[in-house]
Amino acid sequence: MAIISVGYDGAVTESQWADMIKKVGSAEYGVVGLNDLKVTSVPAADRTVSIAAGKGWGHGVFDENTASASVQLDTVSSGSRWDLIAVRRFLLVQQFPDRF
Repeated sequence: MAIISVGYDGAVTESQWADMIKKVGSAEYGVVGLNDLKVTSVPAADRTVSIAAGKGWGHGVFDENTASASVQLDTVSSGSRWDLIAVRRFLLVQQFPDRF
């Protein structure tokens, strides 16, 4: 899996600009299509979700996840809990690519 991000300081190619400009200016954040970066449960694995390949953006940066990724969530000690799955960027320490 690779997450490709465009929109940080540095070079942006013509094709990257053409792909991102259609979406980045339309809303603060979002995904390109209904199934892009879609999060679904993995029935065969305990507390595991799958994040589909796709494209999305947030705060002027356009991201492409080239393959699906799995994330195992922490154990719930009691009761129930809701988890938020998001793309996280580590700008201060310049850790790229992004990750979930």
